[in-house]
Amino acid sequence: MNSLNLSAFFLFSSFLISCSNAKINNVSIDSPPESVFKGSSVQLKAVVKGEGKPDTTLNWVIVEPVAKGTTITKEGLLTVSNDETAQLITIKAVSVADTSKAASLGIKIQTDPKSYYGSWESIRENKARNLDLSENSLAFKWLYNGSGYTVSDIKWVPAYNEDPATNQDFPNGFYVTGIVSKSYNNETKMGLLQKNTLFISGDGKKILRTVDGSGDQIVWIKKQ
Repeated sequence: MNSLNLSAFFLFSSFLISCSNAKINNVSIDSPPESVFKGSSVQLKAVVKGEGKPDTTLNWVIVEPVAKGTTITKEGLLTVSNDETAQLITIKAVSVADTSKAASLGIKIQTDPKSYYGSWESIRENKARNLDLSENSLAFKWLYNGSGYTVSDIKWVPAYNEDPATNQDFPNGFYVTGIVSKSYNNETKMGLLQKNTLFISGDGKKILRTVDGSGDQIVWIKKQ
């Protein structure tokens, strides 16, 4: 055996020894997101730590049954279907070299607030009201007498509908707060903190609105 072949032999032998001594210590998911919007994707990342030169390949899996369009690739790209009904899904990153080493992550599934933007109408006692929603404001107008108010600087906080009577049609939504910035012909006070909970229907055509301090649940219909 010449010197070149001998060197190659020792290098290959060292590689085999290194591989045989490799060990996976743990798997962790790096900077996990708390929630993901329906119809969107997020790239998940995991870190494999071990000894020697371990195989760092991972299998990414979704634990629960999910909608057909909700998937995760072998690279960890999670895509959530617009039709997803699960409120929480569990993702696992499993080491290929040692399947006993894995990391799990629970991700909440939320409707994108953009689904709420636009004009809505509610008819109560044969009287129409308008609701206009955007990223930063929420405006009410009572069409029969011209009164109403506008809430500005609103914040959208994910919320889940725990009412068994309505959560099948309106499963999740947002707790929306803001300050009254305009008032029209009514007694709504300027600067008042307004608190609403808005749940949108699965088809995006209805909103169930609950106002804090009131037991009313008002359904708003999307205007064409």
